[in-house]
Amino acid sequence: MNIYKVIQEVKEGWSNDKKFLIDYNGINCLLRVSDVNSYDKKRSQFNLLKNLYDDHKINMPIPVLLEKDEYHTYMIFEWVRGEDARKILTNYSKEEQFVFGQKAGAYLKEIHKIKKTDMVWEEYFNKKIDRKIKQYRECGLVLKEEKYITDYIDANRYLLKGRPVSLQHGDYHIGNFVIDGNDLYVIDFDRMDFGDPWEEFTKIIWCKNVSTRFAYGRIWGYFNGCIPNEFWKLLGLYMAFYIISSVAWASKISKKQVDIMLRQTREILKDFKDFSQSIPDWALKEEKLLKSTNKQ
Repeated sequence: MNIYKVIQEVKEGWSNDKKFLIDYNGINCLLRVSDVNSYDKKRSQFNLLKNLYDDHKINMPIPVLLEKDEYHTYMIFEWVRGEDARKILTNYSKEEQFVFGQKAGAYLKEIHKIKKTDMVWEEYFNKKIDRKIKQYRECGLVLKEEKYITDYIDANRYLLKGRPVSLQHGDYHIGNFVIDGNDLYVIDFDRMDFGDPWEEFTKIIWCKNVSTRFAYGRIWGYFNGCIPNEFWKLLGLYMAFYIISSVAWASKISKKQVDIMLRQTREILKDFKDFSQSIPDWALKEEKLLKSTNKQ
Protein backbone atom coordinates (compact mmCIF):
# COMPACT_ATOMS: atom_id res chain seq x y z
CA MET A 1 0.00 0.00 0.00
CA ASN A 2 1.34 3.42 -0.97
CA ILE A 3 2.17 6.02 1.68
CA TYR A 4 -0.69 8.15 2.96
CA LYS A 5 -1.51 10.19 6.06
CA VAL A 6 -4.74 9.57 7.97
CA ILE A 7 -6.58 12.79 8.80
CA GLN A 8 -9.60 11.28 10.54
CA GLU A 9 -11.86 8.21 10.60
CA VAL A 10 -15.19 8.50 8.83
CA LYS A 11 -17.96 6.83 10.83
CA GLU A 12 -21.07 7.66 8.76
CA GLY A 13 -22.86 4.92 6.84
CA TRP A 14 -23.87 1.27 7.24
CA SER A 15 -20.93 -0.28 5.39
CA ASN A 16 -18.68 -2.80 7.13
CA ASP A 17 -15.68 -1.10 5.51
CA LYS A 18 -13.41 1.00 7.67
CA LYS A 19 -13.34 4.50 6.16
CA PHE A 20 -10.80 7.28 6.56
CA LEU A 21 -10.22 10.79 5.25
CA ILE A 22 -6.57 10.70 4.17
CA ASP A 23 -3.92 12.85 2.54
CA TYR A 24 -2.77 10.88 -0.50
CA ASN A 25 -0.02 12.54 -2.51
CA GLY A 26 -1.21 15.95 -1.33
CA ILE A 27 -4.88 15.29 -2.25
CA ASN A 28 -7.69 14.70 0.23
CA CYS A 29 -9.11 11.24 -0.45
CA LEU A 30 -11.43 8.65 1.04
CA LEU A 31 -9.78 5.34 1.95
CA ARG A 32 -12.04 2.28 2.30
CA VAL A 33 -10.46 -0.75 4.00
CA SER A 34 -12.08 -4.20 3.87
CA ASP A 35 -11.04 -7.82 4.33
CA VAL A 36 -8.78 -9.26 1.64
CA ASN A 37 -11.46 -11.85 0.86
CA SER A 38 -13.59 -9.03 -0.54
CA TYR A 39 -11.01 -8.16 -3.20
CA ASP A 40 -12.81 -9.73 -6.18
CA LYS A 41 -16.09 -8.01 -5.27
CA LYS A 42 -14.32 -4.69 -4.69
CA ARG A 43 -12.46 -5.01 -7.99
CA SER A 44 -15.77 -5.46 -9.80
CA GLN A 45 -17.17 -2.40 -7.98
CA PHE A 46 -14.08 -0.35 -8.71
CA ASN A 47 -14.18 -1.17 -12.44
CA LEU A 48 -17.88 -0.27 -12.65
CA LEU A 49 -17.19 3.01 -10.87
CA LYS A 50 -14.35 3.84 -13.26
CA ASN A 51 -16.73 3.13 -16.13
CA LEU A 52 -19.34 5.45 -14.62
CA TYR A 53 -16.85 8.23 -14.02
CA ASP A 54 -15.05 7.94 -17.37
CA ASP A 55 -18.03 7.40 -19.68
CA HIS A 56 -21.08 8.95 -17.98
CA LYS A 57 -21.94 12.47 -16.91
CA ILE A 58 -22.10 12.03 -13.15
CA ASN A 59 -20.60 14.12 -10.35
CA MET A 60 -19.16 11.42 -8.08
CA PRO A 61 -15.98 10.51 -6.17
CA ILE A 62 -13.13 9.88 -8.64
CA PRO A 63 -11.77 6.31 -8.35
CA VAL A 64 -8.02 6.56 -7.69
CA LEU A 65 -6.58 3.22 -6.57
CA LEU A 66 -7.44 -0.39 -5.78
CA GLU A 67 -4.86 -2.55 -4.00
CA LYS A 68 -4.60 -5.46 -1.58
CA ASP A 69 -2.06 -6.95 0.78
CA GLU A 70 -2.03 -10.17 2.77
CA TYR A 71 -4.89 -9.08 5.02
CA HIS A 72 -6.81 -6.17 3.50
CA THR A 73 -8.33 -4.66 0.37
CA TYR A 74 -7.88 -0.91 -0.13
CA MET A 75 -9.89 1.44 -2.32
CA ILE A 76 -9.09 5.13 -2.62
CA PHE A 77 -11.38 7.82 -4.06
CA GLU A 78 -10.90 11.57 -4.26
CA TRP A 79 -12.72 13.27 -1.41
CA VAL A 80 -15.90 15.12 -2.38
CA ARG A 81 -16.00 18.62 -0.94
CA GLY A 82 -19.32 20.04 0.23
CA GLU A 83 -22.07 19.47 2.76
CA ASP A 84 -24.51 16.65 3.45
CA ALA A 85 -27.58 17.43 1.31
CA ARG A 86 -29.86 16.55 4.21
CA LYS A 87 -28.45 19.44 6.21
CA ILE A 88 -28.39 22.25 3.63
CA LEU A 89 -30.86 21.46 0.83
CA THR A 90 -33.68 23.44 2.45
CA ASN A 91 -31.41 26.50 2.64
CA TYR A 92 -31.98 26.78 -1.13
CA SER A 93 -35.14 28.11 -2.79
CA LYS A 94 -37.87 25.69 -3.92
CA GLU A 95 -36.82 26.27 -7.51
CA GLU A 96 -33.21 25.42 -6.69
CA GLN A 97 -34.31 22.29 -4.79
CA PHE A 98 -36.19 21.19 -7.92
CA VAL A 99 -33.08 21.74 -10.05
CA PHE A 100 -30.99 19.65 -7.64
CA GLY A 101 -33.65 16.96 -7.92
CA GLN A 102 -33.46 17.08 -11.71
CA LYS A 103 -29.70 16.61 -11.51
CA ALA A 104 -30.15 13.62 -9.19
CA GLY A 105 -32.62 12.09 -11.65
CA ALA A 106 -30.32 12.68 -14.60
CA TYR A 107 -27.40 11.06 -12.77
CA LEU A 108 -29.55 8.04 -11.96
CA LYS A 109 -30.51 7.72 -15.62
CA GLU A 110 -26.80 7.58 -16.47
CA ILE A 111 -26.18 4.85 -13.89
CA HIS A 112 -29.01 2.83 -15.40
CA LYS A 113 -27.44 2.92 -18.87
CA ILE A 114 -25.20 0.02 -17.79
CA LYS A 115 -27.38 -3.01 -18.60
CA LYS A 116 -27.45 -6.68 -17.61
CA THR A 117 -29.10 -9.06 -20.08
CA ASP A 118 -28.75 -12.49 -18.45
CA MET A 119 -31.21 -11.91 -15.59
CA VAL A 120 -34.99 -12.48 -15.73
CA TRP A 121 -36.28 -9.85 -13.33
CA GLU A 122 -39.85 -11.19 -13.03
CA GLU A 123 -38.61 -14.59 -11.87
CA TYR A 124 -35.98 -13.17 -9.53
CA PHE A 125 -38.17 -10.55 -7.87
CA ASN A 126 -41.23 -12.77 -7.43
CA LYS A 127 -39.06 -15.19 -5.47
CA LYS A 128 -37.75 -12.25 -3.43
CA ILE A 129 -41.30 -11.08 -2.69
CA ASP A 130 -42.30 -14.56 -1.49
CA ARG A 131 -39.18 -14.82 0.67
CA LYS A 132 -39.68 -11.40 2.30
CA ILE A 133 -43.39 -11.98 2.96
CA LYS A 134 -42.46 -15.24 4.70
CA GLN A 135 -39.82 -13.41 6.77
CA TYR A 136 -42.33 -10.70 7.67
CA ARG A 137 -44.90 -13.25 8.84
CA GLU A 138 -42.26 -14.94 10.99
CA CYS A 139 -40.83 -11.75 12.53
CA GLY A 140 -43.54 -11.28 15.15
CA LEU A 141 -44.73 -7.85 13.99
CA VAL A 142 -48.23 -7.53 12.57
CA LEU A 143 -49.30 -4.50 10.54
CA LYS A 144 -53.02 -3.83 10.81
CA GLU A 145 -52.88 -2.63 7.19
CA GLU A 146 -51.19 -5.84 6.04
CA LYS A 147 -54.06 -6.86 3.74
CA TYR A 148 -53.92 -3.56 1.79
CA ILE A 149 -50.19 -4.08 1.27
CA THR A 150 -50.13 -7.75 0.30
CA ASP A 151 -53.26 -7.46 -1.87
CA TYR A 152 -51.62 -4.62 -3.82
CA ILE A 153 -48.46 -6.67 -4.27
CA ASP A 154 -50.34 -9.72 -5.53
CA ALA A 155 -52.56 -7.67 -7.85
CA ASN A 156 -49.56 -6.00 -9.51
CA ARG A 157 -46.95 -8.73 -9.83
CA TYR A 158 -47.77 -8.86 -13.54
CA LEU A 159 -46.00 -5.48 -13.92
CA LEU A 160 -42.65 -7.25 -13.37
CA LYS A 161 -42.93 -9.11 -16.67
CA GLY A 162 -40.36 -7.96 -19.21
CA ARG A 163 -38.75 -5.36 -16.97
CA PRO A 164 -35.16 -4.44 -17.94
CA VAL A 165 -32.22 -5.00 -15.61
CA SER A 166 -29.52 -2.39 -15.12
CA LEU A 167 -26.84 -1.29 -12.70
CA GLN A 168 -28.28 0.17 -9.50
CA HIS A 169 -26.61 2.55 -7.07
CA GLY A 170 -28.29 0.48 -4.36
CA ASP A 171 -28.97 3.24 -1.83
CA TYR A 172 -30.02 6.25 -3.88
CA HIS A 173 -31.48 8.75 -1.43
CA ILE A 174 -30.90 12.19 0.07
CA GLY A 175 -28.34 10.88 2.57
CA ASN A 176 -25.98 9.96 -0.26
CA PHE A 177 -25.79 13.36 -1.92
CA VAL A 178 -23.32 16.15 -1.22
CA ILE A 179 -23.93 19.77 -2.23
CA ASP A 180 -21.11 22.19 -2.99
CA GLY A 181 -22.49 25.54 -4.10
CA ASN A 182 -24.70 24.71 -7.07
CA ASP A 183 -23.05 21.32 -7.68
CA LEU A 184 -24.60 18.02 -6.61
CA TYR A 185 -22.50 14.89 -6.05
CA VAL A 186 -23.54 11.25 -5.61
CA ILE A 187 -21.56 9.29 -3.02
CA ASP A 188 -21.42 5.84 -1.36
CA PHE A 189 -21.82 3.31 -4.16
CA ASP A 190 -21.00 0.44 -1.80
CA ARG A 191 -24.39 -1.27 -2.28
CA MET A 192 -24.25 -1.37 -6.08
CA ASP A 193 -26.25 -4.20 -7.61
CA PHE A 194 -28.32 -5.04 -10.68
CA GLY A 195 -32.10 -4.87 -10.93
CA ASP A 196 -35.09 -3.07 -12.38
CA PRO A 197 -34.00 0.57 -12.72
CA TRP A 198 -37.35 1.83 -11.41
CA GLU A 199 -36.94 -0.15 -8.19
CA GLU A 200 -34.30 2.44 -7.19
CA PHE A 201 -37.09 4.93 -6.50
CA THR A 202 -38.25 3.15 -3.33
CA LYS A 203 -35.78 5.16 -1.24
CA ILE A 204 -37.40 8.37 -2.49
CA ILE A 205 -39.34 8.47 0.77
CA TRP A 206 -36.11 9.63 2.44
CA CYS A 207 -35.87 12.43 -0.13
CA LYS A 208 -39.47 13.62 0.16
CA ASN A 209 -39.19 13.81 3.94
CA VAL A 210 -36.56 16.52 3.44
CA SER A 211 -37.98 18.16 0.31
CA THR A 212 -40.93 17.03 -1.80
CA ARG A 213 -39.74 19.49 -4.45
CA PHE A 214 -36.37 17.73 -4.65
CA ALA A 215 -38.04 14.29 -4.69
CA TYR A 216 -40.40 15.24 -7.51
CA GLY A 217 -37.55 16.90 -9.38
CA ARG A 218 -35.64 13.63 -9.18
CA ILE A 219 -38.47 11.80 -10.96
CA TRP A 220 -38.96 14.65 -13.42
CA GLY A 221 -35.25 14.76 -14.25
CA TYR A 222 -35.05 11.00 -14.71
CA PHE A 223 -37.87 10.98 -17.25
CA ASN A 224 -37.01 14.39 -18.74
CA GLY A 225 -40.45 15.69 -17.81
CA CYS A 226 -42.45 12.83 -19.39
CA ILE A 227 -43.37 10.50 -16.50
CA PRO A 228 -45.18 7.36 -17.76
CA ASN A 229 -48.28 6.10 -15.91
CA GLU A 230 -46.75 2.64 -15.63
CA PHE A 231 -43.93 4.11 -13.55
CA TRP A 232 -46.35 5.12 -10.79
CA LYS A 233 -47.99 1.68 -10.76
CA LEU A 234 -44.61 -0.03 -10.43
CA LEU A 235 -43.52 2.47 -7.80
CA GLY A 236 -46.57 1.47 -5.76
CA LEU A 237 -45.64 -2.20 -6.07
CA TYR A 238 -42.06 -1.53 -5.00
CA MET A 239 -43.16 0.70 -2.11
CA ALA A 240 -45.55 -2.00 -0.86
CA PHE A 241 -42.72 -4.52 -1.05
CA TYR A 242 -40.40 -2.01 0.69
CA ILE A 243 -42.78 -1.91 3.67
CA ILE A 244 -42.86 -5.69 4.09
CA SER A 245 -39.12 -6.08 3.54
CA SER A 246 -38.12 -3.18 5.81
CA VAL A 247 -40.32 -4.21 8.73
CA ALA A 248 -38.92 -7.75 8.60
CA TRP A 249 -35.36 -6.38 8.43
CA ALA A 250 -35.86 -3.86 11.24
CA SER A 251 -37.23 -6.54 13.57
CA LYS A 252 -33.77 -8.15 13.54
CA ILE A 253 -31.87 -4.90 14.16
CA SER A 254 -33.33 -2.83 16.99
CA LYS A 255 -36.50 -1.29 18.43
CA LYS A 256 -35.30 2.08 17.13
CA GLN A 257 -35.20 0.75 13.56
CA VAL A 258 -38.61 -0.87 14.02
CA ASP A 259 -40.05 2.49 15.12
CA ILE A 260 -38.50 4.21 12.09
CA MET A 261 -39.89 1.64 9.67
CA LEU A 262 -43.35 1.68 11.26
CA ARG A 263 -43.40 5.46 10.94
CA GLN A 264 -42.40 5.15 7.28
CA THR A 265 -45.11 2.53 6.78
CA ARG A 266 -47.74 4.97 8.02
CA GLU A 267 -46.33 7.68 5.73
CA ILE A 268 -46.38 5.45 2.65
CA LEU A 269 -49.91 4.20 3.34
CA LYS A 270 -51.08 7.78 3.80
CA ASP A 271 -49.33 8.92 0.59
CA PHE A 272 -50.90 6.11 -1.46
CA LYS A 273 -54.24 6.15 0.44
CA ASP A 274 -53.79 2.54 1.52
CA PHE A 275 -52.69 1.74 -2.06
CA SER A 276 -56.04 2.80 -3.51
CA GLN A 277 -54.19 5.28 -5.79
CA SER A 278 -51.02 4.84 -7.83
CA ILE A 279 -49.56 8.36 -7.53
CA PRO A 280 -48.63 9.40 -3.97
CA ASP A 281 -50.28 12.54 -2.58
CA TRP A 282 -47.03 14.45 -2.26
CA ALA A 283 -46.24 13.90 -5.96
CA LEU A 284 -49.77 14.96 -7.00
CA LYS A 285 -49.33 18.20 -5.04
CA GLU A 286 -45.93 18.89 -6.59
CA GLU A 287 -47.27 18.10 -10.07
CA LYS A 288 -50.13 20.58 -9.55
CA LEU A 289 -47.75 23.27 -8.29
CA LEU A 290 -45.42 22.75 -11.25
CA LYS A 291 -48.28 23.07 -13.74
CA SER A 292 -49.59 26.23 -12.10
CA THR A 293 -46.10 27.75 -12.12
CA ASN A 294 -45.61 26.95 -15.81
CA LYS A 295 -48.89 28.68 -16.68
CA GLN A 296 -47.77 31.95 -15.11
